[in-house]
Amino acid sequence: MNPKMESRFNNAAVWITRILAVCNPLVGLAGAFFTIATIVWVFRHEEKVFGENVLAVRAFYSMSAVNVLFLLLLIASAVPLWRLRRSGLILANSVYVLELLYWYLLIEGTEMSKFRNLANAIAAASGAANVGLVPQRFDLYPLVCLVLLNAPRLRWKTVSASAT
Repeated sequence: MNPKMESRFNNAAVWITRILAVCNPLVGLAGAFFTIATIVWVFRHEEKVFGENVLAVRAFYSMSAVNVLFLLLLIASAVPLWRLRRSGLILANSVYVLELLYWYLLIEGTEMSKFRNLANAIAAASGAANVGLVPQRFDLYPLVCLVLLNAPRLRWKTVSASAT
C-alpha cells in the first residue's frame, strides 16, 4: 500500500475514534443524569410506582444498576479512546456489544412464557429502569459506534493485507 493511502486510512480512524471519545462521555453523562434522577424519584415513590410488586422493585433496581454500569463504562472509555489506546478501543467495543446484548436479552426476557412473574416484573420496571439507555436504543448508538469505530480498521487491514 502506498504511504498516502495508508495515511488516509489512519487519519479516518483517528478522527472517528476522537469523535467517539467526545460523544461517549456526553451520551454517558446525559444517560447517567436521567437514570439517577429516576432512581431517586422511584425510591421516594416506590409504592405508587410498583405497588406491592416486590419482584418489579428488584427488577427496577437491578436494571438501573446495569444501566449505570454501562453509562460509567461509556464515560470511562473516553480518555483511552482520545489517547488512541488499545484499551479504549477494547472497552468501548465491549460496552457497545454488551449494551446490544442487554437490549436483546431484555426483549427476550419479557417474552418468557415459563417465568411469567419474572417477565411481568421486567416489563413493569423496564420503562423506568432503562431511561438512561433509551436514547441510545432509538438511534442505535451502540451499533452505529461499533461500525464507525471498526470499519476503518477493518478496511485498512484488508487493503494492507492485499498490498503485501
